[in-house]
Order: sequence, then C-alpha cells, then structure tokens
Amino acid sequence: FLLSVSRVGAPFAVLCGGRQGIMEAACRGVHEAGGLAIGLLPEENPACANPYASIVLATGIGEARNALIARAALCLVVVGNSYGTLSEVALGLQFGKKVIGLLGAADVSGVRHVQSVEAAVAEVAALALGLAYALFMSLLTMARHNSCLTNASDLGIHDQAIYNILHSGYLRSTLYGTYAIDY
Repeated sequence: FLLSVSRVGAPFAVLCGGRQGIMEAACRGVHEAGGLAIGLLPEENPACANPYASIVLATGIGEARNALIARAALCLVVVGNSYGTLSEVALGLQFGKKVIGLLGAADVSGVRHVQSVEAAVAEVAALALGLAYALFMSLLTMARHNSCLTNASDLGIHDQAIYNILHSGYLRSTLYGTYAIDY
C-alpha cells in the first residue's frame, strides 16, 4: 500500500485522521511523493499524530472529526471497515461525496470499489479533472457574458456542469439550458 501511494506521485493534498496504521501509511506515501498530508486528530494533543503528517490539526472533538473529514474532502478513499471508517463512509455519502473503497472496504451501497491504490488515485484524478473542467467552463461562460453581453440566464449552465460532473460520473454539456449532450 505504502509503495503504491508513493509511486503514484499525485499532486493531491490528503486529509485523514492523522494517527497510526493505514492513516500513517497514507501520510508516508504522500510525504514521499512530495505531497501534503493533513492529519485531523480527534485528540487535543498534536503529539498523537504520525510523523509523516505535514500539517497536524489537534481538534479535541473526538470522533466528531469524521464529519469534518467527510465534509472537507473532495471525495473519500476508504480502507477497511472499522466503525470510524464506516461513519466517514456514511457521512460522505450523505454529503453527496464520491466514496472509493479498496483493501477490505465495507460493501455499502454507493461505495465504488477498486482493486489498487493506482485505480483509486485515478478515480480521484478524474474527479479533480472534471471539477477543473467545470471551473474553466464557468470562467469561460462568465467571460463570454461580460464580453458579449449575453443574457444573464446563460450563466446558469456552469452550475449545471458542476452538478453533472459531481453527481453523474460523466461529462455532460448543457446547451442553452434545454439540451444535454453526454460524452
């Protein structure tokens, strides 16, 4: 697991519980790849963090920190099925986040299971790329509105693009708010 994460070398910040075990392995892999590993600890003591967490936030709020992780993450990659992991899965799904499971993740409806860390990172990268595409199209739409003085209703299509990318799993373009083209 550790070698796979460091081999991928994806430029993502990773937010996790910041403690030992799988969390430490993920932080170590991200650290070795030159990424940013953020540890959100349930304790008040930052010394409880693993040594590979780049940024340590000692919250003192116990397992309620799982809700912060699920809310703040672009998506969740889960390993195993401990109660803490299951709570993050449930919260992530409730918040509408994509949840990717590997290495013994619980078989919960809504979790997309993959067989390798590389496949999980590819899923995260595709989601990030889709979000970047939606942001670019939003900026392009706003620039077109400002430069061509188009109707204000044209600005609504960037909201639709962001929603489609986050919830549909594929790119969808909405033309003038009435037609959709799937790619």
